[in-house]
This record gives sequence, C-alpha cells and structure tokens, in this order.
Amino acid sequence: MTDALDALLERTAGYTAGSAAGAPAEAAAEIGPGESLSAAAALLLDDLVAGLEAGAGEGAAILPGDTGRLPQMEPQPATTPSGDPDDYLGAGQTLIVIDDGYSPFFDQDATVYEYDYYGFADDPDASVETLQSHGSWVAQTALRVAPELDIVHFKVFPDEGGSAYLSDIEQALAAAIDLAAEIAVAAVNLSLGYGNTTVIEMTQISDEIAALTEMGVSVVAAAGNDGASYPEGVSVIAADPNVIGVSATDDDGAFADFSQRDPALTDIAAPGVDIPIYTVNGLVADVSGTSFSAPYVSAAIARLQEAAEAELGGQLPVWAAVELLQDSGTPVAGEPVGTAAEGWRVADPEAALALFFETSTDYVDFVLI
Repeated sequence: MTDALDALLERTAGYTAGSAAGAPAEAAAEIGPGESLSAAAALLLDDLVAGLEAGAGEGAAILPGDTGRLPQMEPQPATTPSGDPDDYLGAGQTLIVIDDGYSPFFDQDATVYEYDYYGFADDPDASVETLQSHGSWVAQTALRVAPELDIVHFKVFPDEGGSAYLSDIEQALAAAIDLAAEIAVAAVNLSLGYGNTTVIEMTQISDEIAALTEMGVSVVAAAGNDGASYPEGVSVIAADPNVIGVSATDDDGAFADFSQRDPALTDIAAPGVDIPIYTVNGLVADVSGTSFSAPYVSAAIARLQEAAEAELGGQLPVWAAVELLQDSGTPVAGEPVGTAAEGWRVADPEAALALFFETSTDYVDFVLI
C-alpha cells in the first residue's frame, strides 16, 4: 500500500475531462503508473452480472449482492429485422460511461449498474448530488440518440471534481472487459482527454483498449476542446490506434471552433454545440464540447450492433461500425474532401443503419458471435 500511495503522490501529468466550450464543468485526471484490477473489483463483477440479469430491463439501478461465480449467459435468438432504422434504438445493448459518475438530479431510468473506481475505496456508489454532472450529461446525450440503451456508470473522478488517475481508468476498463464477456456491451465512452498530438499514441490503458476492440466493443473518445490552440491534432487518448476519435461540429455541420481535429486521427465527427440537458425537475441547459460528440457516436454504434444481432446473429467488428458511419456520413461543411474524406464526416445514425441494411451481407464473414 505504501508503494501505491507514493506512486499517487508522484502523479503530475494533466488529463482533462469535460472541458467544454460553454459547458459548466471541467475536471482533470493525472497520469500515473498502472495498477492491476483488485480482488475486490474483480468480485464486484459477479454482482454486476447477477444484477443485470435480475433487473436490466426494468430501468432500475442495480446494486451489488452476493452471487458467487459469474453465470454463463445464453445467447439470445436473433430476430427478423424490419430494415427500418427507427426499429433499432439500442435495445439489448449497453454503453459503459467512464466519467465522473452520475447525479440523481438527472433521470437515471436507463442506469443498470454503477461503481466508483476513484482511489482505493471499494465503493459501489457512483452518484454525486450535483448539477455539474458530466457523466449524466454524457449519458443523456447518448440516450437521446439511442433511447432504449442500458447505461453503466464507472466513476473515476473524485466527488468534488478535479483530478483522477489513469490507473483508476485502467481498472474501469478492465472491469469493462469482464463485463463485455458476459453481456452485449456496444461501446465504452471516454469523454475525457489529455493534451494534443498529431501522431498515433500508446498509453498505459492501450492494452485494455485493444482487448475491448478485439472483443468487438468500440472505445469512443472525445477529440478534445483545445482546437483554438492547435490547428491540427487530437487528445492523446483519442490518438490511440484502437480508439474511435470524435471531433465536434456545430449546427451548420462545420467543425466547432473549440474542437480538436486531425486529418489522420479524427475518425468521425458529431454534433457537439448547444446540446440540451434536462434535470428531473425540468431545468434545461445547453452544453458544448467534444465530450458530447463522443456519446452521440457511441449510441449510433449501439444501434448498429442491435441491428447486426438481428440481421446477422452477432456483433460487427469495430472497423465495420466505423466504416458504416464514415461511408454514410455527411462531409464536414467547409472542409476539403481529400486526404480527410473518411474521418471528416458527420455521423448520421439513421443513414448508417440504412447503409447497413443495404450492405449487411458484406459483413457476414466478419461477424463476432
């Protein structure tokens, strides 16, 4: 414990989560040495799977209980798709939001599980009573695109905001790997970032991200909000070769002024300006940032995966989901279509689904069962 505590004190690099032009929340996480998934964290996955089996369809938050070993879940029979994008709204798919938790001031009907990975505490409660709930905003944005999606909140920031640690994010990703082995996890959303780079980057969480990608789980990250300072480049996390890096566009379909973007590293763009957020009491606010472009894409992928399960009986590989979003997307307004033609497109969930139904046989040989 002493060595781990000393390591915590030595962590200095800055990570930014939720820093958004016009958004009322900002948080930072520090990069530090990795730590393996604790025994306690591994055991909680038993509780997680049991809770999801017991109540995932009921819209209630699931709390851990004593369950023993991870049960084996039987694959669900594929249904016959209608070919109508409106019939695929994320049902049966899970999005893991690794962020600052959630607040009861925002609707949590879609939340099926929560866990707080910040620090060394063994804490199943990821809630923080605040209106500045970045994780709630991220989840709400995803649910606007895929309203039948299930949400898992993995909290990696302290209750009061500020610094989190890359080692805690790594633990949350390790838990996501275990969970994805048991249920249909469409995507892991990382609306957080650090710095700027114009080249592919590897970090201490790259191994976990690669493992999720191999399983067919899309890891989606915000490109970052320092575009005013950097003419090219994205956050270090978004530059991971196995991450889907998402830049933000405005109401005109052009890149938002604050959005980081790079011809080689931006994989897709999505709306990220003046995103409406609602509290349970009916208060409305607008937030902006690539933090809210990322869950738009995560939710679009969840809808594609639901359709793939119905049409093909399995999951699309991550590259196929990205390809569908790029090929069906609208070119970013005002940008040259050339070297950036693939990534500089605005995601359109309905268009991506329509393209999937037209070309689904192209992916038969690549489906993950």
